[in-house]
Amino acid sequence: MQATELLRQQLVWSFPIPSSRYFVIDSFPLPVCKFGRARYCRSFRTDGANYGRCPSKKETYFGFKVHALITLEGYISAFEITPASVDDREGLRDFAENHLNLVILGDKVYTGEALSAEMQNKGICLMSLKPSNYKKNWPAEIRRLIFRFRRKVETVFSQLSEQLNAERVLAKSFRGLCTRLQNKVLGHNLCMAFNSIFLDSCDIGKIKQLIF
Repeated sequence: MQATELLRQQLVWSFPIPSSRYFVIDSFPLPVCKFGRARYCRSFRTDGANYGRCPSKKETYFGFKVHALITLEGYISAFEITPASVDDREGLRDFAENHLNLVILGDKVYTGEALSAEMQNKGICLMSLKPSNYKKNWPAEIRRLIFRFRRKVETVFSQLSEQLNAERVLAKSFRGLCTRLQNKVLGHNLCMAFNSIFLDSCDIGKIKQLIF
């Protein structure tokens, strides 16, 4: 993992990776075995693997959950691995400990006046999609933009899963699992670095103007 971290630092220095204070947060499941074999799986239990629910796939799985903080351009700025049962909001709180003065877009799971106030106290502006009947909802144009940039997460996770097989766990230890995932994130960011010079920044400027 140390070599991977050195490569990541070299990547940031060598390529025009966009830096931003605007991010999207989400998580994806990381099952370590088929659900039917979960009761016999012993490899990762001592590392915290447990049962969790994936709402998008409407299924229960056994393993871990990956929380990711992603720029509007699609660069994975930070990620962490937790037991599958950990609430997504706990991932947000962990990121908040090491990041300041950010604007973070999230889906409905990050909605709540208490959570928003907690993040504000830490210098983070949390903008989450809210139910249509929510009393203090965002203006329609901002809701559309949040939804649009939230779709970026789906693209990033799809690339990690389909192109880099991030959800396929072949590691035999938790350290190996972390190393493999870090390598895949590095590979994704390397592709983003090559593509970043072609990025159209007009839409990003638009959401910044609407927020402020």
